[in-house]
Amino acid sequence: MGFDAALRRDLERVATEHGYRLRRLVVDEPQELSAFVADLYRWWYRRRGIPAQRLLVQSYVQWDPLWAQRLGAVPFWIRFNMAPSFQDLERYLERAEPYDHIHLNLFSQGLWSPGVVPVAHWRGLVASWARVRGEVVGVDEGTYPLDTGSAMRFQPAFAALAPRHPLPAPLGVTDVDRFVDAAGISQRVIWS
Repeated sequence: MGFDAALRRDLERVATEHGYRLRRLVVDEPQELSAFVADLYRWWYRRRGIPAQRLLVQSYVQWDPLWAQRLGAVPFWIRFNMAPSFQDLERYLERAEPYDHIHLNLFSQGLWSPGVVPVAHWRGLVASWARVRGEVVGVDEGTYPLDTGSAMRFQPAFAALAPRHPLPAPLGVTDVDRFVDAAGISQRVIWS
């Protein structure tokens, strides 16, 4: 998924010519990366001396990696506002070390369709797992999922959160190697 095998030969040639090693992160479904990335960020923040007690759950197209880093927030990406994403987040929270703060943003697709999880259920999920505060941010709960303005509110909602941290240098491949060696990874994610 997400890789065209026809590119492999050219990539291997370029890597060999320039002394690079090819690395692959393989998953069957994109959502399977969410827990891996969340755990990686938590590990990375702690190595940088940043408290890793804030989770920022971002949905569909409403995500911003720079705001997650500025806030020192561990990102967890959900595919959509439907039951499978609710269950993915719930499974992650059940196994993760507890977070003090959990902020959840939901994409509103503009209609009630089968499988949409009511905002009260989402709010209840994050509130029940946060040690200090779990909240829905950037969503007009009275009009969700008909709230088409949520696409314009998520970044200001992220910007209203505190504290701020300087943006770090990019995380290197060797850092990911260290994380995988120290923490291990899910059977569903392959780092090779």
